[in-house]
Amino acid sequence: MNNLIASAVYKNDVSLPNGLTLLHLEIPPAPQSKQKPIPIFLQRGYNLQTTFAGVFEKGTNLLVQAKIYPNADPNGSMYAVPTTELQKIPTETYINQAFLAGGVGYVNHKYIVKLKKECTEFGMMCKGSDNPTIGYNKNQGLKFQLESWNSDARFLNHYLYEGRSVAMAGPLKFETYVDKEGQKQSKYKVSVRYQQYQLFGKNQEAEQANKEIVETVKEIVKEAKPKAYDSPHQQAIANAEDDVPF
Repeated sequence: MNNLIASAVYKNDVSLPNGLTLLHLEIPPAPQSKQKPIPIFLQRGYNLQTTFAGVFEKGTNLLVQAKIYPNADPNGSMYAVPTTELQKIPTETYINQAFLAGGVGYVNHKYIVKLKKECTEFGMMCKGSDNPTIGYNKNQGLKFQLESWNSDARFLNHYLYEGRSVAMAGPLKFETYVDKEGQKQSKYKVSVRYQQYQLFGKNQEAEQANKEIVETVKEIVKEAKPKAYDSPHQQAIANAEDDVPF
């Protein structure tokens, strides 16, 4: 699952090298937030008449429900394919929620001294519908970066592990920074919040405990298994030897 529902402002149209025209939209930052607007690039939806260039005036606030596809380039754009018609909504309306389901990749827990907060960053690999216009097929994975803070960070750091199936939800974020080489970089994240995640499968400690129990039972059964003899005479001799008092 790789869904997004958001209010986004129509900025302009952009063209890809392959000639495809996209709608450049921006999800505004949350009210009273210092975060940056989040750019997304909307493709035409199948049989959706409001997803063509020129339908809306620039600056229109739109309700967007779409599948999202992060560019394979770490510093790339976020593409979106609408699943319903775009709707004009009041300017003050703010919505920003991404819904993801897939498997966990890396997990990194850290304490940020400057903010005096704990943070767990982790990756997710999701599956999406085919999108040949951007070179994606459903046999590939969609890589998303996520983050959680404080008590959620501690909880997820304890229970997440590579390969675990999860469902996550939270607002989409867009960050820019300058790397060690002085190059400007950008990335998208989903900020996971309390009661917006579900973990599936067994906890890692329980999984390991079950394996140890199974191995122990196998050893006990192996030791308790009666000895096999080629003939009843050999079994009788073995029993007689056990009765010898020296």
